[in-house]
Amino acid sequence: PRRDQHAVLCVYCADSKHPVFQKASNWIQAMLQLPSTQQLHIRDISQNCQSLMVTLPGLRSLGAPWQTTYCALIDVPAAHKYGGLMAIGAGHNKEKRVRAATLSLALTIGTLVASQ
Repeated sequence: PRRDQHAVLCVYCADSKHPVFQKASNWIQAMLQLPSTQQLHIRDISQNCQSLMVTLPGLRSLGAPWQTTYCALIDVPAAHKYGGLMAIGAGHNKEKRVRAATLSLALTIGTLVASQ
């Protein structure tokens, strides 16, 4: 979902070693035809997800773990076909947050591709 829409997929990662989280960056690279996921904008939010609740009020209704967990925000650069798409990942360390956000974005893009 694009920023001007208010549907954003959120994924929580409890186990960053799970294959689905480890493969997500490869899926994004393939779907977006990017040489690496380093071209994506990934922001690790320094406070917990509550700092996003002003921007994304739907998170408020989700309760724990979203309100007590740190988040990462990932989006596609504006120049790309899917520019402006964003997703959120949550976890208790940066690796988990980034992997969750990457999987969240992969699922978002996959859903859009499948619906076209």
